[in-house]
Amino acid sequence: MLRLLRRALLIVAATFILLLSAFVVLAYVYQDEVQAKLVSELNAHLKVPVHQNGMEFSLLNRFPQASLRMHEVFVQEVRADSLPADTLLYAEDLYIEFSLLALLRGDYTVSELHGESVRLGVGFDTKGTENWVIWRTDSTAGDQQDFNLRKVTFEGLSAEHHDHRTGLAIDATSDRLELRGRFSGSGNELSMNGDLHLREWRDRKAVRLADRKAEVKLRMAFGGDEGGFRIVKGSELLFAESDGAMGETPVAVTLDVRDGEHGRELDLRANGFNMDLAEVVAMMPEAIHKRVKHYELGGDADIAVHYAGPLDGDGPALTAGMKLRDGRLKETGSGTTFKDVRGEVALDLSPKGSVSRLLLKGVHARTGSGSISADVDLGGLTNARLKADVKADLAVADLLRFARVDTLEEAQGRLRADAHVAGRLRDVSSVKAADLRALVISGHLALEDASLKLKGVRHRLSALNAELALKGNDATVNGLRCEVQGNALELSGTLRNLMPYLLFPDQRLTIDARGSSPRLDVAALFSSEESPAQQTTAEYAVTFPAQIDLQLNARITELAFEEFRAHEVSGTISLKDRVLNVDPVRLNSAQGAVSGSLRIDGRSAQAYPLSIQADVKGIRIDQLFREFRDFGQTFITHQHLQGKGDVRLMLTASLSPALKLDQNSLHCLADMRIDQGELNDHAPMMAVADYLDKNKLVSPFVDTDELRRRLKHVKFAVLENQIEIKDRTVHVPSMTVKSSAMDIEVSAAQTFDGGVDDHLNFRLGDLFRLGNNGQDEFGQVVDDGTGMRIFLHMYGSTSALQFKNDGAAATARRKEKIKQESQELKGLLSDIWKGKGAMDQVPAAGGPIITVEEAAPDTTTARTLAQRKKKGLGRLLEGVGKDKDEEEVITIE
Repeated sequence: MLRLLRRALLIVAATFILLLSAFVVLAYVYQDEVQAKLVSELNAHLKVPVHQNGMEFSLLNRFPQASLRMHEVFVQEVRADSLPADTLLYAEDLYIEFSLLALLRGDYTVSELHGESVRLGVGFDTKGTENWVIWRTDSTAGDQQDFNLRKVTFEGLSAEHHDHRTGLAIDATSDRLELRGRFSGSGNELSMNGDLHLREWRDRKAVRLADRKAEVKLRMAFGGDEGGFRIVKGSELLFAESDGAMGETPVAVTLDVRDGEHGRELDLRANGFNMDLAEVVAMMPEAIHKRVKHYELGGDADIAVHYAGPLDGDGPALTAGMKLRDGRLKETGSGTTFKDVRGEVALDLSPKGSVSRLLLKGVHARTGSGSISADVDLGGLTNARLKADVKADLAVADLLRFARVDTLEEAQGRLRADAHVAGRLRDVSSVKAADLRALVISGHLALEDASLKLKGVRHRLSALNAELALKGNDATVNGLRCEVQGNALELSGTLRNLMPYLLFPDQRLTIDARGSSPRLDVAALFSSEESPAQQTTAEYAVTFPAQIDLQLNARITELAFEEFRAHEVSGTISLKDRVLNVDPVRLNSAQGAVSGSLRIDGRSAQAYPLSIQADVKGIRIDQLFREFRDFGQTFITHQHLQGKGDVRLMLTASLSPALKLDQNSLHCLADMRIDQGELNDHAPMMAVADYLDKNKLVSPFVDTDELRRRLKHVKFAVLENQIEIKDRTVHVPSMTVKSSAMDIEVSAAQTFDGGVDDHLNFRLGDLFRLGNNGQDEFGQVVDDGTGMRIFLHMYGSTSALQFKNDGAAATARRKEKIKQESQELKGLLSDIWKGKGAMDQVPAAGGPIITVEEAAPDTTTARTLAQRKKKGLGRLLEGVGKDKDEEEVITIE
C-alpha cells in the first residue's frame, strides 16, 4: 500500500515538474514572439508611446491565463490645446492576458487586462477633446475599427475626471473594480462592477458631492457624436455612509452629462423604494447634506430625486419627492427626537441650496412631550404663494432645540399653538424680515409654566403663563404672568414685530404694554442670577438690550432697592436704542410724596450718563438719609438729622454698569426746606462747645456745660437753603439757623473725603443767657437782633476739626450791614420827602435837593473812637485781651 502511494506521489510530482518545465519552455519559446507582436500592435495603433520598466512573459502569474507583465507603465494623455500633457495612465504592474489554448494556435488576442496600484486621469481639454483617445484609426479600413475591452480588472484604483471647459472634477477610488467595454469613434460603452468611493465631485462654484461609498453595477456611455457622459437607464447603486456598512437597497440611477444650450449640463435621476432615510440623505448633493448634517435620520421612505441643470453658472437644481413611513429625526446637539414621522414631502432647491418649492402634506410627528402636525404649500421661487397650517401641543424646548432657534438661550414649559399663514413671499431663496409683513398670520399661542431667557436679556422669565393672539408679525398679550428673579410681573399689551425678532438676529422687538407688580426688587433684577448665599457683595452688571424697545405704563405696589423702599409707584417707562426714560414717575417714600423723571443713556459700555429731576414733599429726612445710606458721607447722617422736608433737585452724573456713581462727574442742585428739624449728637456742633470751653476769653462768661447740653440736641423750626454738590464737594451757602440752642449763621463746604471748610457766627449775648433761660435780673430779655457777634472758622477734617477767628467773615458781614442800613435810610428819607405836609411841597426850580449817599468809613473817626476810654464790658474785655499768655482767636463785632 505504501509502495503504491509512493508511486502515485512520484507520478504527480513528475507530472507537475513536466508541466512546469513545459510552461517554462513555452514561455521561453513564445516570450519573444508575444513581446514582438504586442509591441508591434501598440506601435501600430497608439498615438502616444507606452513607457515601461521591464516586460516579462509568464504562464503562472495569472494562471490559467498566459500574461505579459509590464512593470511601472506610464502613458500620457492626448491633448488638442496648447497646455502640456498630463498623465493618462500609471500602473505599478499591468498584466496583459491571453488564452493559453489560443496562444498555442497562434492567436494573440488580448482576453483580459489587469492592473495593480493604478492611477487613471480622463477628461476633456479646453477644446473639448477627449484625452483618452490614444489609438489610431485604420486608414485602409472603410469604417473606423472598434476597440473591444473584454475585461479589465483593478486592484487599488485611483481615478480622476477633469473637464477643463467647465471646471468639473470628479475624484474617486476603488479597492476592486471590473470594467468591460467597447471604444470607437462612434461612441464608447463601459460596464462597471465593484466598489466605489466618491471622494469629491466639484465644479468652479462649490462641492456638489463628497465622501460617498457605494457598491456599483453600472453601464455607461460617453464620447461619440453626442459627446458627454451617461449612465444608462436600469443600472443600480447600493449607497452607504462613508464610515458604515454598505446598504442593501437598490436605487435605479441614470446620469447624463452633455453639451447643452447653456454649456455642459447634468441630468441625474434616482429612484428607490422602501429605502432607509439615512441612505437617502447620504446620496443627496453636498448642499443638502450640509443642511441636515445636524440631524440623524431613520425610517423607511420611497424617494425620487432629480438633480439637473448647467454645470456652469449657478449649477444644477434639485427636485426631490419623498413619502415617509415611521420616520425618525434626531437633532444631534440636544438629542431632541421626533418619532413616528409620516407624510408626504416634495422639495425643490435652487442651485444655491435655498428652497424654491416645498410641499408638506399630512406631515405628523411625535416627541416624548407631545406632537406636531403641519400642512405647508410653498410654490415658486419669487413672488411665491404660501399657505401653511401648523398645530402643536408639546414642550417649548423640544420645538426650539429641534429647529435650532438661537435667539433663546433657555426655553422650558409647554406650548399650544394653532397658527395659520397665507400670502406671498418676494424671494423664497432670500427671505427677509420685510417679507413677513406681506403675510397674513393668525391663530393663537399659549404658554404654560414656561421659562424663557432671551439673548441680550440678563434674566430668565420663569413661571410664565400667557395667551397670545397672533395678528401678522405682532402678538396681543392678555394677562401674561411671570417671575423675574423672584419678582412677580403681570403684563398686557402688544409685542410688535415678534415673528421677525424670533427668526432673524438683527430684528427689533417693540413692547407696548401695561404692567404691574405687587413687589419689585430692583437689586435682584440688576444682580447676577447667583443665590444670595453665593454673593458676598452687591455686584451688579446692568446692560440694556440693544434689540428691544419698550413703552410700559407701570404700577408697582412696593419698590425696593437695597435699603430704599417706595410704595404706590406709577409711571411711564420707555426704552429705545438702549436709552431708558422714566417720565413721569410718582411714588411715596419715607412718609413723603415724590414726583419727577429719570433718564439713563446705556449706549456706551463704559459709563451711562444719568439725569434726575425730582420734587419731594413732606419726606422724613432721617428715613431718606437711611434709605440712601447717608449719600455716601459720614459728616451728617440719619442718626444726627430729623424732621420733615421738601426738596426740589436736579442731578446729573455718570453711572457705571455696576451702578456705581462717578463722584467726579456728579453735579446736583437741591432747594431744601426742613420743618421741625432736630440735630442730635452732631460731633462738629459739640466741637464748638469744646472749643469755647478752652478759650480763656469767653469761657469765664459762658456756661459751656449748658451750651454743650443744648448743642447735643438742637431743634429748629424751619431751615431753608439751596445746596450744590460739585467737584466732590457739598456747598452750603450762608444761612441763619434759628435753633433752641442759639441762632447761628453758617456757610459750609464739605468734601467727599471728609474735608471741612465751615464759617459760622452767633451773638455773644446768646452765650451769656444760656444759664438763666434768656432772663436777667429785670425779667425776660427780648432779642432785638443787635449785639456783638463771634465769628469762627471751622476747618480741617471730620476726624480732626480745627478753629480760628474769622476776621474776613466779620468784615464782610459789617460791610453788608452798612450797605443794608444805608439802603434803609435812603428809603426812609425818600418816604419822608414824598410824605404829606410841608414835606409834600416840591422845591421850586433851582431849589435845594436832599440826597442820601453811602458814606465811606471815616478812618480818623474810627481811630478817635478807638482811643476813647472804654467803660463797662468793653473795659473788662480790654483787660482780658491784654493777657500776653492768651492769643486772641475770636473776632467780636
